[in-house]
Amino acid sequence: MTEQRSRVTTHLRSAQDWLSKAERSFDEQKDIRGELNLMLAQAELKRVQEEKSGAKRRLRYTWYRQGGALICAILLFGLGSLIWMSHAEKEADKAVTHVQTTQTVMPTTMVSAPSVSASTSAADKELVSAKAKTPYEEYDKAHRNVSAAILSEKEKEDLMKAAGRSLRGQ
Repeated sequence: MTEQRSRVTTHLRSAQDWLSKAERSFDEQKDIRGELNLMLAQAELKRVQEEKSGAKRRLRYTWYRQGGALICAILLFGLGSLIWMSHAEKEADKAVTHVQTTQTVMPTTMVSAPSVSASTSAADKELVSAKAKTPYEEYDKAHRNVSAAILSEKEKEDLMKAAGRSLRGQ
């Protein structure tokens, strides 16, 4: 800011010098020389005005450039996030499709317990009722088998250790 002020003051001093020269030229009846000096003084004053407005303009354009860069960065981040999320959804859909094709189809009919006669003992009745399963239980068992096939216990343990090391920064 002080550099700009010093430039303005030098231009104003120069304009004063040109005006004083123009005044002397008019006093000495040198009209052409006086007109030239007057034009030079006007040029110096115009230069001062340009520098003052130019500083404001440069400041305004600086804000426009920085704001434009910020908007571009936000748009690029949003676009990248959308692309990443759509890619993650495709990968999840592939995994779900793979799991669905490997799973057994859940039966739609209920498995009925064999009829128990009055002559069987209470222990036999508990055994028969324990063997009878609902379709949900069969589906749950098949789903656990598929989940277990995706990651073994050792792989899960290694994954948890790696996550812990990553969080600790090791």
